[in-house]
Amino acid sequence: MRSPSDTAPQAPRAAERPPLWDDPSLPMRAMPALTLLALAAALLDLLGNRVVLRVATDREVSGLSHGTLVDLSQGGAFVRNLTALAGLGALGFALSEFLQPKPQVGLAHRIAMAGFAGIFLPTIFLAAVLPPERTTSMVVLFAAGAANVIGLLLGFGAAHWKVSLPLRVGLGAAASTAFFGFASLVFLIVAALTLWESGYPLGMGLRRAGEVAYLVLLACLLAASWPRDRRPRVQAGLALLALALAGVLAWGFADIAERVTTETFRDLLYGAVHAELFAESAPALYVGFVAAGIGAGVAGLFSGSPVRRQAAAALLFLVAAGYAPTTPLTLLLFALAVTLLARAAIAGSTLRWLREVRSDDLMAIDRELDAELAEAEGAKPSEPPGEGARDAESSDPASR
Repeated sequence: MRSPSDTAPQAPRAAERPPLWDDPSLPMRAMPALTLLALAAALLDLLGNRVVLRVATDREVSGLSHGTLVDLSQGGAFVRNLTALAGLGALGFALSEFLQPKPQVGLAHRIAMAGFAGIFLPTIFLAAVLPPERTTSMVVLFAAGAANVIGLLLGFGAAHWKVSLPLRVGLGAAASTAFFGFASLVFLIVAALTLWESGYPLGMGLRRAGEVAYLVLLACLLAASWPRDRRPRVQAGLALLALALAGVLAWGFADIAERVTTETFRDLLYGAVHAELFAESAPALYVGFVAAGIGAGVAGLFSGSPVRRQAAAALLFLVAAGYAPTTPLTLLLFALAVTLLARAAIAGSTLRWLREVRSDDLMAIDRELDAELAEAEGAKPSEPPGEGARDAESSDPASR
């Protein structure tokens, strides 16, 4: 007769099990709706409106006619509006899961998120639909404050999540970027309004500290978004795709640098990434981060893991937003980036917990099945040493 272990159903092999991230119950597993549309429009706005269109409108470089420039400007306005509307929808869907009762997000955290999201989303919507002359500096300041507070809440709120080192450092860098960026904006505005002499250098010092945190954040997301879960051949193809995209972008920036003056190229870089710490000493650093970020981010979107896909989307939105954004559209992109980063951290933390308990649960199920089959065949399951003797003594009347 076969032993119970021979007749027990065997657990599926690890290679045959579906990946843990395919479980529909995994929190924040799927990319929010409209995210890819907002992402494509944001990259087109960055490369088209803030780079190509600015070069095209330079009379010293471009020979385009006035009618062509008007058509390009109208196309750029359409791209900006599409980015704003798709981004608002994506951010609304992304934040909605944070506001629902979940064990990963506490009640106080949800209340704070709801409050600042209630300020930020209507402000960005009004700034998107109203003419530019109706968007006052006070509206932008309120939007900047709400966006950066959302970044702080999501960054510091992820301290208890068990995630990989790049994501953990990236969350801290995101919170630091939000804090230093908004603090520097406040100090610079106060210094300009009150003629505070020491306010300007203090504000610039905070801004430079935040810029370093922004570059660290980009580096962390470069490491966290690479699709290491794919087969070697697929990874090789994605690496070629990332290198091709980065190479084309680097060549394009180098060509622009040859056509315009050094000062114009610095202004162009500032308009694209809003950074100036290394603008004079190493402007190629910003070009490298933009090119590598777009290349690696696009490759990361092809990952099978929701953690890496959302980290890749966060990387692309951060590149499109730049550092310390001050326009409603770039503030929206920054808030989207930090929200997707926090969603990736929650999904990664849950996946790590599932991996830790899956093997123990399977072993426990196997033991239960063996015991049930042994009992069904009339064989008593194996007992720890000493248990049988104690049972026999307790059943003997003479021993009572």
